[in-house]
Amino acid sequence: APASDEKDPGGGGGSWAAELSPQGAGKIRGAAGREDGPSVGLSMGGGNALQIGLSQLDLVSAVGAFSAAIPGNFETRFKSLLDDPDATNKKLKLLWIGCGRQDPAYDRNKQLSAQLIAHHIQNTVYETEGGHNFAVSRRHLMAVATQMFRGRANMQEKHGRDRKPGAAAC
Repeated sequence: APASDEKDPGGGGGSWAAELSPQGAGKIRGAAGREDGPSVGLSMGGGNALQIGLSQLDLVSAVGAFSAAIPGNFETRFKSLLDDPDATNKKLKLLWIGCGRQDPAYDRNKQLSAQLIAHHIQNTVYETEGGHNFAVSRRHLMAVATQMFRGRANMQEKHGRDRKPGAAAC
């Protein structure tokens, strides 16, 4: 995947791994490992989540895009993933695309799913009524979170963490 530039701030995701990941290490409380590290975003952030997540499958096992600004030249950018669907599907626990039917990005998000299906890449499409707004994205977040973190409900027991009563789980 190509490197980031000013016109494509998400780039191929390489800068994320090199710059942001080490800065967050030890500062952000959460489960370690690729199985617990999704890439999720809304709108332009959804496009970045696709770029970062699909470019970093050694670090990320689930990708969620809400009303995403789909990366340009997707077939060229992610040719290796599209050309090897067995390996891609094995690495991706979930590739989730959510969009409201009245969202200006709806057709492009549907096209992305069709493109992935044509290449035998498993993906989940979650359509709702609504446009490009927080209420729709909040529904998408709730829907995808239950799938991404299925079986991860008891983080304290799994990771041996002590939490104060009422503290939010990661």
